[in-house]
Amino acid sequence: MLSNRDSETLRGMERRLASDDPALAALLRSRADTVSGRHHRWAHDLVLTLAVLAALPCLLFGAFGSGLVALLFAAGVFMLRRLRFPAQRSAPQPEQPGVTS
Repeated sequence: MLSNRDSETLRGMERRLASDDPALAALLRSRADTVSGRHHRWAHDLVLTLAVLAALPCLLFGAFGSGLVALLFAAGVFMLRRLRFPAQRSAPQPEQPGVTS
């Protein structure tokens, strides 16, 4: 845990980096989000797949209560995944000097 002084110094460095080179700052932020988020999305997908695969045999063999519970769990995991990882929108492209649209 950083002290208040160190935290403020780090935030100041981050602000200067963002103002000096916004493209690099955006790249670093997006990379950090991608690396940590990739594993979480993978885990959500795995749990969702397993829940659906558990529901199918239950429904096919007449255990409707268990199948319904597994499908409801899968729906909850799906909604949680959509809330935590919304579809990524493309970032606006930085304007290049001398190029007009």
